[in-house]
Amino acid sequence: MKKNNLLKVFSVGLALFMASCSSDTDPTPTPVGCTVSQTLTSYAFTNDSLESTVAYGGQTLRMQQANAIYDVLNFNLAANNVDLLTMWQNGQGFTNTDLNSTTKNIEGKLAYGSFTNGMINAAERDAVQNDFVAWILDFETSDIANASDPADTNQAGMLGGYELNAKGMEIDQIIAKSLSGALIYDNIANHYSLPVQLNAQNNTDRYVGTSPKPYTSREHYWDEAVGYIYGLDNVESPAYGADLFLNKYLGGNSVATWQITSRDKIYNACIHGREAVVANCPAETERQAVIIRNELKKLIAQKAFHYFDQCGYNPDGVPELDQGNPKWFHYLAEGYGFLYSLQFTDYMNRDQVMGHLNSLTDGNGFWDVTAADCQAIADEISAITGEVRQ
Repeated sequence: MKKNNLLKVFSVGLALFMASCSSDTDPTPTPVGCTVSQTLTSYAFTNDSLESTVAYGGQTLRMQQANAIYDVLNFNLAANNVDLLTMWQNGQGFTNTDLNSTTKNIEGKLAYGSFTNGMINAAERDAVQNDFVAWILDFETSDIANASDPADTNQAGMLGGYELNAKGMEIDQIIAKSLSGALIYDNIANHYSLPVQLNAQNNTDRYVGTSPKPYTSREHYWDEAVGYIYGLDNVESPAYGADLFLNKYLGGNSVATWQITSRDKIYNACIHGREAVVANCPAETERQAVIIRNELKKLIAQKAFHYFDQCGYNPDGVPELDQGNPKWFHYLAEGYGFLYSLQFTDYMNRDQVMGHLNSLTDGNGFWDVTAADCQAIADEISAITGEVRQ
């Protein structure tokens, strides 16, 4: 008997409830037809042979690839000795050859969920992919060549330990924070956890394609969503702060009460959603998926608000965050990336997001941005998402 089949199914006739696509803003639905036992506290699932049925190797690999590329962007590796676009687009050319793959790369999964579910069209997905390519090429042609120069208006270089392009943008931070939406959130919320995708997967036979596996395709699909949160962490006992993306902001050195509450909700929903998949109870799976989607999009919104609030209002009066200081540029880049990520939620669409971001990069770019500009963006994010200072 399965170790984790702990669901009580009260009504078989309602087991297919909410099998169609659902928006990530749907309020958490009331359990209908089944409920979870609430006894599991760890994401550990086995089959009758006590073999683990949890697998998300593809997610772990892509996140490791992203980390390796970030190391280059952050000058932790010799940037001149690698081809960043080959790594990004083809999954090849990594110094750590374990990261090379003929089937897995980062670009192929950007805006993947939004596109496959018809939320954006091919041209819009191309635009997202092209944004990242443009940032990478800018880094290669601008940042590397001027790494030993001081940064200034229209001059790439270093400012207080941060590498900036000619417009004052810190490319490594912009890419990392933008991936939180374009890669991580989009694949979780807009693909793997959606009923239209998840419930179409076989949940009886233990194979994927023609290859025998210890898990069903549906179990694996749910795991792949979970993998984008815990792929570089220990999913059975998360430490948090384990990657550059959303997991990082659920942990870290200084964890606020709201973060602890949010990560506990997310982790428990991951566990109980997997229980529901094992028990073949789509209604309960979707109830848990809604919790995950909502908590993650709130995390993105909170970070976008936070960084623009700090650059604009500087509520704590931190001198390093006065306009034009190195840390101010650093925070502005982080805010830019999280605002970019909001287009993959239903808080804002691409036109709204890019309208703000283009205003930040017009003319001399970040060199022309004022605290008042940041205040206006922080205020709008707060008005749309409800996020405030935590």
